[in-house]
Amino acid sequence: MTPFALLDALAQEIEPVAEEMGFKVFRQFIPPKKREDEPFQDYVLVSLGDGSQESEEATQQVVVTFGAEDCPCGASDYQGYRDVVNMMEKVKQHLLRHRTVGGKFELRLPVQWVFPEEENYPFYFGGLLMSFTIPGMTEDLPYI
Repeated sequence: MTPFALLDALAQEIEPVAEEMGFKVFRQFIPPKKREDEPFQDYVLVSLGDGSQESEEATQQVVVTFGAEDCPCGASDYQGYRDVVNMMEKVKQHLLRHRTVGGKFELRLPVQWVFPEEENYPFYFGGLLMSFTIPGMTEDLPYI
């Protein structure tokens, strides 16, 4: 198993939850806009963080970043942060109910969440910090 397999499995697990609220899921990076006038798309970004292997199983950190624009309709209500918090909570609850992703990767507690301290109006952001186990490799032993 590789971290890339975890990245793909986690993005696939999150996609139905995100799409229900109008968020698009990206893997590792947000692609650049194709046109200057392309509108902002509320998003969930699944990215790999640090990893380690101290036993048979490896541990992979994952950062799930959320971004939303405050009412892109033009009527500013300063409530875009609610979309981010709601989306984060839906994803967190989904993953806590389905702790094994892709049939192989187990979510480990704790799950942390963060919000930027500075204001970025009309854009709002937040993130979930999680770690998953990646099943270990077995040693090839010669036949005797």
